Amino acid sequence: MTVYIVSTIPDDLTVANGDLAVMSLVAQVADGSTATVEGAAIMRDDNGNLGVIGTYSNGGTLTAVPAVSDIADGPATEEDVFNDPIGTIDSSGAGGSTKIGQTSDDSSYIVGAPDLTVSKTSAVIYDPINLDNFTATNNPKALPGAYIQYTIRIDNDAAATVSADLTTLSDAIDGASAGVINLDVDLLDAVKILGATLVFPGDSESPLADAVRIDTTGTGRSGGGGSTTYCLSATAGCSYSGDPNGTVIVDFTTVPSMGVEAGYTVGELKPGEFVEVVFNVIVQ
Repeated sequence: MTVYIVSTIPDDLTVANGDLAVMSLVAQVADGSTATVEGAAIMRDDNGNLGVIGTYSNGGTLTAVPAVSDIADGPATEEDVFNDPIGTIDSSGAGGSTKIGQTSDDSSYIVGAPDLTVSKTSAVIYDPINLDNFTATNNPKALPGAYIQYTIRIDNDAAATVSADLTTLSDAIDGASAGVINLDVDLLDAVKILGATLVFPGDSESPLADAVRIDTTGTGRSGGGGSTTYCLSATAGCSYSGDPNGTVIVDFTTVPSMGVEAGYTVGELKPGEFVEVVFNVIVQ
């Protein structure tokens, strides 16, 4: 018989990377069972051996050492004879002894966890008085009508032992202290050079009316890690609700550039890699 132990790692701050978890499994002899009913524990055999004092998995309790039963073989009787080996050390009492009707084994695993850091930075890239910051002498401010670009970066530390499986990032745009904030549905890259055919605001970095960019330049994914996704739809991995002062949501499990590819699972961020989420807001 093969028995599997499923261990759920606690989702709290008490578990750290490198922690050791030990699992023990105790097997005991029993009789009187059926296909759906657990048998009664055999607490002593007929050869002078005694079981372990304590409560058994089927609810039976051995509170005191029973009288030793050491009887001769009877041609019409089926006697119990313990012959279990010494088990490993565990809290059941089944370790370190032999011929007690129980044996045990244990194993362990080391908890491996990603080490994620999330940072958020901002830069004013345009205001209607000082204009854009693509010109070195311009220094736009967060005035009404200004465009502020936010970059959220997620890093998995190089010292982490395992990858992170990114799921959903939710960022609420709070304009309570700075007036009403709207999302820029025509994203403009802060490093784009303005040209004769590009008039800001109103022109989009993306050919579509998309508001969020996901950059995987810090990963080893396809395209040398330079894959970029523009989106403002749940099917492409991004959504926005509640304008003004709404919430930007990125679902990395549906972002095309974070999908399954050679060496990567959906949303995987390996140790030493980072991904960035970029969007603009407009001060009203």
